[in-house]
Amino acid sequence: MPARPTVVDLQENEQCGVSISWPEVSSGGSPITNYYIAIKTNPENTDEEGNVNMSECGGDVLADRKCFIKCTTLKSDFGLDIDAVIEGKVRAKNAVGFGPWSYFSNDGKVVTLPPNKMTKPRSISKTGDSITITWAELSEAETNGIDVSSYKIGY
Repeated sequence: MPARPTVVDLQENEQCGVSISWPEVSSGGSPITNYYIAIKTNPENTDEEGNVNMSECGGDVLADRKCFIKCTTLKSDFGLDIDAVIEGKVRAKNAVGFGPWSYFSNDGKVVTLPPNKMTKPRSISKTGDSITITWAELSEAETNGIDVSSYKIGY
C-alpha cells in the first residue's frame, strides 16, 4: 500500500484556478497507478467537498505529481466558487489498495479571476532603438478587484 503524501502545496494561478503538487510517495513495493485529489472550500469544514477528475489536470499526473485545477466563470467543474479559500489533500493508489490521505494543505489559497483583456494601447512611439507604449489604467472592475502586479507585452 502506498505511503501518505507528506506535503501538499497549493499555488494560486493567474489563469483562474490553483495548482496542487506533492512530493514522490513511497509505493510500498507496487507501482503507483493513480492519485486522488480532494478539495474543500471552507477551512472550518473537516471533510472534502469535491474530488478532482484527474483527466482534467493536464499533463502526466503520475509522473509530474501536480494538477492545475481550473475554474469556470462561476464555478469549477466540481464546485469551486470564485473568491473561495480552498485547501487540498492527496492520496495514492496501487495494486494493493489506497494509501492514506495526506493532511489538508494548511495554507488555503483564493481562487480568483484574471484581469480582463486590455484595450489597444493609447500610443506607440519609436525612437532609435526604443519603443514606448502607453495604455489606460485598468479599473477595479476590469482587474476583478485584484491589484495588477505586472504586465506582459508581446509583439
